[in-house]
Amino acid sequence: MNPHQLTVPGFAVDSAWTTSKVAKVTGGRVVQTLDSWMRVTLGDRRPTMQVLGVDARDPLARGMTELVSGRWASTTTEIVVTKAGIANGLPQQGTLTTTDPQGKTRLPTVVGIATGQTAFGQLPFLVALPDLVGGLSVVDGFTPAFLVGRTDPVTWADVRRMNNYGLLVQSRAVFLNPPPATEL
Repeated sequence: MNPHQLTVPGFAVDSAWTTSKVAKVTGGRVVQTLDSWMRVTLGDRRPTMQVLGVDARDPLARGMTELVSGRWASTTTEIVVTKAGIANGLPQQGTLTTTDPQGKTRLPTVVGIATGQTAFGQLPFLVALPDLVGGLSVVDGFTPAFLVGRTDPVTWADVRRMNNYGLLVQSRAVFLNPPPATEL
């Protein structure tokens, strides 16, 4: 921990970021997202594919992913494929075979088709609830992120305050109205 970093009241020092901890710092409603990779079985191939872990039913996820057909996953036994995933061999319906690091096979059911992009601007091949993404074969770990919805926009002053707690913040309001270079 940075010795100058503020601690979040009510949370242990160096505790992991959770939706409740982020909500405490931001004052907003929070949804967790994960950008990760998942091993899938496609015939005799076992490629790893990028997956966006987010509850896409939540309005905060709009813009990251949009439903084309079917419905969003509502349990960890369901998954949505993207147009990019279909172009790379994923099925548009039925089940998808995945394998976790311990060799346990899971068979989530494909319930929809979507478009989307991750927080890093990449095209995911799959969209699933964060709990499923964390429980499947995650290659090279995962990157948790959070979407925050607030009545008031996140200003530059808010970004700087949140940075003091150790959060790396991206704000639509700041992107649209950046501070003067002298304040950076």
